[in-house]
Amino acid sequence: LLKRYKLKAILAVPTFYILEETVLSAESRLEAVSDRMMEGELYKERVPFCTWKEIQEMASSPYVKIASHGHLHKNLQEGGVDSLEELRLSKEILEKKIGQRVDTFIYPFGKCNKKVHKELLKFYSYGMRIGNTINSSWDSTKSPLCRMGSDNLQRVDEIFSWSKMVKVYGKFIFKSALNLYCR
Repeated sequence: LLKRYKLKAILAVPTFYILEETVLSAESRLEAVSDRMMEGELYKERVPFCTWKEIQEMASSPYVKIASHGHLHKNLQEGGVDSLEELRLSKEILEKKIGQRVDTFIYPFGKCNKKVHKELLKFYSYGMRIGNTINSSWDSTKSPLCRMGSDNLQRVDEIFSWSKMVKVYGKFIFKSALNLYCR
């Protein structure tokens, strides 16, 4: 779809869960329930995430940008989580594996706050969170940028569905109209 529609996508990679290669079929890997795959070593058995080989292939594509999603995919707002280590280590591993600069971090679970975002800006140019909205500007990195979620899609082309577009663009149009009205 990315090639067909000449769209660009960002792939968020939680580095700890990525294997070099696998012999499992794509069908069996896609059947894995993603919210359980980070429990224990289930990710090694089911391989629900892209492998390093697949990530390297996508990184060489003009349609895919690789972003960090942390090392252990931890909520960076939780106590006991070393957010600096999550930010630094994942970037270091990704850049070594794909041979490219990684300038974007996508917050696990969309969870962030000002303190964590300030730490993020020491390593990355952009921090993104789940938002299902459109950014009116890419000029500022002082606050996290929103991204359109594509999790839990039932069909590959569902992201282009009328209801998804209304949900995303409707918020943007409403906010724009409200801003104009309130001036």
